[in-house]
This record gives sequence, C-alpha cells and structure tokens, in this order.
Amino acid sequence: MKSKNNNPSLIRIQMFSTQTRIKNMNKVYTLLCALFCLAVTFSSCTKTEELTPLPEDKMLEYKVVNLTDDQVIYGAIDNQKNTITVYLPFYYGLSVIDPEIKLSNGAKLKEEILPVQVEATGTTYTVTAANGISRTYTLHIVLQSTPSLAVSWQTPLALSQSPGKTMPAILGNFAHSNARLVKVTLINQENQKRYSMGVNSASIMTSGNDTYILRFNGTEYIDRIPADITNGTYKVEVQSLGHTSVIAEPLTITYVQPDVYLPKSSIDLKKTDEWEIVPQSNTVFLGLQKVTATVNGKDYVLPVKSWSRTALKVGFPTDFPGGNLPAVTVRFDFEGWKSVTLSAWLNITT
Repeated sequence: MKSKNNNPSLIRIQMFSTQTRIKNMNKVYTLLCALFCLAVTFSSCTKTEELTPLPEDKMLEYKVVNLTDDQVIYGAIDNQKNTITVYLPFYYGLSVIDPEIKLSNGAKLKEEILPVQVEATGTTYTVTAANGISRTYTLHIVLQSTPSLAVSWQTPLALSQSPGKTMPAILGNFAHSNARLVKVTLINQENQKRYSMGVNSASIMTSGNDTYILRFNGTEYIDRIPADITNGTYKVEVQSLGHTSVIAEPLTITYVQPDVYLPKSSIDLKKTDEWEIVPQSNTVFLGLQKVTATVNGKDYVLPVKSWSRTALKVGFPTDFPGGNLPAVTVRFDFEGWKSVTLSAWLNITT
C-alpha cells in the first residue's frame, strides 16, 4: 500500500499553493512599504521647520554726503569685526565727514548722527534691534594722502615775532586748499611746551609748481601767534593729510612794548560799569600794574577788576566825576616797560 504523501499530483498542488502564498505576501509587503514611504513623504512635506532668524541689529549702509556735485563715499561695513571703514581721498579737502546711515528693518541707532572730524578716532555707533539685541560698530577713517609733506617759510628773514602778531606765511606741497586740514604747532625748544595756531581765518592758495602758500589772515587773537606764548625759540610743526613735517628754521618769539587801544569817539559808561580795554593791534598786555585817569588836573586810580594779555577791566572810584568828559588823560603802568599815556573821551552817567 503506497503512502498518500508520495502522490505526485498532491505534491504539485502543495507547491503551487506555497508559491501563491509567497507571491501574495510579497505583494502585501510591497504595498506596505509603499504606504510607509508615502506617509513619511507626506509627513515631511507638512512639517514646519523653524529657521534661525537673520540678525536685525545690522548697519546696512554708511555713506558720506558732504561732497560736491551730489557725490557720495560709501563706507565698507564689516559685520564680523563690527567696523566701518571710510577711505577718504585727499583731493576732496574734507576736514569733517557728514554721514547718512541705513539700518536693518526696525533697528534703532543709540547715538545721534553728527559730523565727524576726519582725524577723530574712537567714534562708535550702537545698533539695537527690535528684539533688544545690539552691536557696536567702530568707525575708521583712512586718509588716502599725498606721499609726503615738505614745508618752509615763504620769507625766511621774518623769523622773529611777538605774541599777538601775525604768523609768517608757510610754503608747502599741501595738494589742497582747505586750511582747516592743516595743523600748525609752535614747540618751545627749551621745555617742549606746545602752542597751537588758529587756522579758522587762514587760507591756502596755489603758488605754482605744486607749491601752496598758507597765510594767516585773521585779525583776532585766536588767529594770531598765541597771546600767552613765552619768550624763546620755537620749532614749527606742520601737519596735513596724515603727514607731519618741521620747518628747518625755528621761530624766535620776543616780547615787545605793550600798547593800548582807545577809540577816538565817545565812550559811554555808567559809574557802576566796568570799562573793558584791549591792547593795540600786534601787542599784548605784560605786567600791568596800575591805571590812572586824570580829569581837570586831578588823578583818579581806576581799580583793576581783572586783566589778561588780551584785555583788562577797570572800575571807577566813587568820587570820579560824571558827565561829558572829552579830554581825560589815561596812563597805563607796566612792570619793566615804559608807561603808555593816551587821551579818552568819556561820557559818565549815574
């Protein structure tokens, strides 16, 4: 009797059934994989990713606008080093820059936007974003200058001056006509004390062959050889466009006889007023001791309230006569110098 398991037909049926189940399982597996991938894809497409916001405490633009013909110079902004670098060609002749600044949306600038001296250092700008974060930029001004500076006196013979006098003219290859870009300093050779010359009223003009003349034109003391300068020999240092040069021949400062300026017209004063008196042009007061007024043959000592090398103030004694006094003799006594006597027309009221 044969076993039923040896039936060939039955074996073929079983094999076919097994293959069918495997195929069906593969189809199910493939379908599940497809559904899984679809779910993952859908999930990744609908999920919201939080991006890191861009910083809003930035300076976007820094430009210099005080140039001619609507020209501008843009500063180079480095947001890594937090610096602003402005390259300033010498031919613009600028002593200050007037900036305009553009910031990130919603940001504010802590400082007021003001003109900046071209030689200034340490200027900073703090930008604060709407969310409170901030950064501070440091300004660097780079003067694109001439190769060097050479200076000399226009007239070397005029090298002896006194306080309050006009400074001799200076020749130099300044390459510009802006006197405010030039700094002139008198340096005492004995004690190295420095005195700065005012250049607000100075001018620079071309003299041919790339040479320029710096002239000191002002009539006020601030534009002349400093009134408080002492006797001595001085080096003259000139700075321009980042260069420094010293004139070969020094300048000698010597005191001269003090003199006084009194107007010819009537001087109207109250007896309680202080009478302000100034030196004659090109001179200063030195060692003032006493001021005396003579009216109708009688001397009145006018009390000195205050005095400096460029001005003095005197009062009037209680017994000083009032009224119109067209011929008052006024004597000024200076220690170590001869007295100065002048006539004044005073109109004194009570």
